Amino acid sequence: MIAYILCTALAVLPLLIYFRNPYFLKDLTYTFISIYVGIRMSRIKKKFYSILDRFLDKVAEHPHKKFIVYEESSYTYSQADRESNKVARALLTHAHLKQGDTVALFLGNEPWFVWMWLALSKLGCTASFLNVNIRSKSLLHCFSCCEAKVLIAGADLQGAIEEVLPTLKQQGILVFILREHCHVDGIESLSDKIQMESDEPLSRQLRASINIKSPAVYIYTSGTTGLPKAAVINHERVWMPAFALTFAGVRSDDIVYIYLPLYHSAGFLMGLCGAIEKGTTVVLRSKFSASNFWNDCRKYNVTVIQYIGEVMRYLCNTPKRDNDKDHKVRLAVGNGIREDTWVEFLERFGNICIRECYGATEGNVGFINYGGKIGAMGREHFLYKMACKYALIRFDTEKEEPVRDSRGFCVEVPRGETGLLVAKIGKRTPFSGYAKDKQQTDKKKLRDVFEKGDMYFNSGDLLKIDDEGFLFFQDRIGDTFRWKGENVATTEVADHLLAVDFVEEANVYGVKVPGNNDTKSKIIVIGDRALYKQARITLTKEIKSAKRIYSQKLEERLSANNPSSVWRGLQEITSYRHPPPTVEVNKDLANELNTFYCRFEMDRLPRLTLRSPETLLQTLTTNTPSTSPPFTLPIPDSTTTTTLSNPDSTTSITPLTPLSFSLKLRIHTEDVSRLFQKQKPRKAPGPDTSPSCLITCGEQLAPIFTRIFNRSLELCEIPSCFKRSTIIPVTILLQGADMTPS
Repeated sequence: MIAYILCTALAVLPLLIYFRNPYFLKDLTYTFISIYVGIRMSRIKKKFYSILDRFLDKVAEHPHKKFIVYEESSYTYSQADRESNKVARALLTHAHLKQGDTVALFLGNEPWFVWMWLALSKLGCTASFLNVNIRSKSLLHCFSCCEAKVLIAGADLQGAIEEVLPTLKQQGILVFILREHCHVDGIESLSDKIQMESDEPLSRQLRASINIKSPAVYIYTSGTTGLPKAAVINHERVWMPAFALTFAGVRSDDIVYIYLPLYHSAGFLMGLCGAIEKGTTVVLRSKFSASNFWNDCRKYNVTVIQYIGEVMRYLCNTPKRDNDKDHKVRLAVGNGIREDTWVEFLERFGNICIRECYGATEGNVGFINYGGKIGAMGREHFLYKMACKYALIRFDTEKEEPVRDSRGFCVEVPRGETGLLVAKIGKRTPFSGYAKDKQQTDKKKLRDVFEKGDMYFNSGDLLKIDDEGFLFFQDRIGDTFRWKGENVATTEVADHLLAVDFVEEANVYGVKVPGNNDTKSKIIVIGDRALYKQARITLTKEIKSAKRIYSQKLEERLSANNPSSVWRGLQEITSYRHPPPTVEVNKDLANELNTFYCRFEMDRLPRLTLRSPETLLQTLTTNTPSTSPPFTLPIPDSTTTTTLSNPDSTTSITPLTPLSFSLKLRIHTEDVSRLFQKQKPRKAPGPDTSPSCLITCGEQLAPIFTRIFNRSLELCEIPSCFKRSTIIPVTILLQGADMTPS
C-alpha cells in the first residue's frame, strides 16, 4: 500500500510541478548548463585559457572540419590556422609588432577579418575593430581612442583611408592595405607580403606575458553617453557572450549563419567566438540581404541564425513564397525582436526556437530567454542572481537620475514596475570601461547604490520583470537611438549638423518612424499637454504678428526717399553684415548705384512698349549696321523729329500716339544674379564702399533689383528712392537688343 502511494505521488509530482511552474524543466536545464559554464570559467581563470587556445584545441580535434564558408570558398580549421600563421609572420616582419601593441582593423565581413584577428592574438596584440561605415573625423576619433600603431584596411576601403592619410602620416601610423600592390605614398600593400611567409606555427613565447585581464579586443559602442567609445574587452570578458550559444542550445554539429558585422559584439563575441567555443561551422556573409537570406540557409544547410530585431522585421516584410518553411534552421539567437514580429516570424517560417538575449558590449550583466515566452528578453534565475548581483532601481526620467531614499541609497522596484538595470561591479562581474577615457568610464558607474562604498554598472536601460520572472525591455535613457539595428549617438549627429556654417545650434533626439520598429520608441514629454497645445497656438500667432511687423518696417524703409534707409532695409533682407568703415565715406546710395552699368541681351529684336505718366510714348526705328557703336539717346521733344547720325548709321525718332505692342521687354532674376557676380570692385564698390558687397549679396539682392529694373523699364523711370532720371532702351544690333539704362 505504501509503495502504491509513493508510486502515485511520484507520478503526480511532475504534473503538480508543471502546473505550479510551467517552466520547471527549462529552469532545470538552465541550472545544469549554468553549473557546467561556472566550472569551465573557474578553470579558465585558474589557468589562463583564451578563446585562441580553444581554437587551437579545435584545430587539433578536427583539423579537416569546415570552419569558415564564404561565398564559394570554404576553409577548414587547419587551413584557418595556417593562414593566420602567415599573417602573423608578415606583421611581425613588416609592422614590427610585439605583444601588447594595438592594431586597428578596418575590415568588413570576410575571411581576412578572421585571419587578422587570430594572427594578432598569436602575437599577443590587441585588435581594435573599426566600423567600416565611419569616415573622416569619426574614423580618426575611433582610431585615436585605442592608440593603435598600425592600421590594416580592406581593399574596398582604400578611399576612406586616403581621406585621413595626411593625419595618419603625421602621427607616424603604419598603414597597410589588403592588396597585391599599392602605389599610394604612405600605404603599403600587405597581401603580397603575406603570401611570401611560412605557415609554420608560432612560438607561444610571443604572447607569454598576456593574462586573463589583458585586453583582447576593442569594440566600439555608442552606448548612452555620446560619441563612439572603445569598450575594453579583456580575455575573461570574451568568454561571457561566447557561452551565450551554449545557453541557447547550439551543438557542435550546427552550422551558424553570421551576417552581422564582425566589428560589433553580436557578430564577433556571440557569433564567431561562440562558434569557436562549440567547434561549429560558420557561414560568413559580407552583409545582410533579405532577398538572399533563406536561399543561403538552404544552400549551406544552415541550422542556427543570428538576428537583431530589425532583421526579423525585414524578413517578415519580404514577399511570401511557397517554400518559406523549406529550410533546416532550428534555432535563432539574437536580440531586439518585437512581440508582433516574433509571432509573425514563427507563423510564416515554421517552428524555429527563438532565444532572445540581452547584453551590452561593455556591460557585466546579460540575460537569455530560455523559457521561450514571446516578447521577453530574458528570465530570472536564482543561480545567476547569486553569481551576478543585479537589480532594477527606481529612476526619475525628468531629472535623468536614480531616485534615492532619505539615507541616500537607491530604491529597488517591485515586480511589474519599470526600473533602471544596474549590476554590481566585482571579481565575478568586472567592468573594464573604455580605453583611454576615464571620464566616460566613471559615468557608467553608480556608487553607494544599496550600501556605502558599493559600485554598480549603469546599463542605461529601463526594464520590467513580470510575475513569472521574465524581463521585458521598456526604454533606453541617454543620448542615443537605434536605427537599422545600430545605436546612434545624438551628439554625433548634432556635431555633423553643426559642421554646416549656417547652423548655429542643433538638438537631436530619437522619434518613432511610422513603419519602422527599430528606432527610439517614444519621446518623454514633460509638462501639461493642454498648456503645451496652447503654447503652440500662441507661438504661431506671435510669429505671424512678428512677420507682419517686420514686413511693414521693410516696406517703410524701401519706400522712403532716404537712400540710407533703403540700404538698411536691404541689409535686413540679405542679413549682410560688414564691419563699420574706419573713415568717413560717401553713403549716397543713388550716386553709388549709378556707377555701374547693366547689360541685358535678348535673342531677337523685340518691339518695345515704353509708357510713362509724364511723357508721350515713343517708338524707335533703327537701321543700324552690326558694326555700330553703342550710344544713348535722350527723350526727344514730342513735337519734333530728331535724326542722329554717325559715320556708319542714321537713326530717326518719330513721335507717335499711344499704340498697343505685341511684346514687352522683361529682365530675369538669373541675368541680374550673374551681373552681380561679374561686377568689378573698382567700378561697383557698393553703397558702403565695400569691394565685395555686391558679390557677397548677389543672390539675395537679385530678386529685389529684378523687380526694380522691370518696373523702371515699364515706367521709363528710375524709382524715387534712387537718383531720379529717365530710362530709354536703345537698340544696338539687329541680331539682338542691348539695353543700357541711362
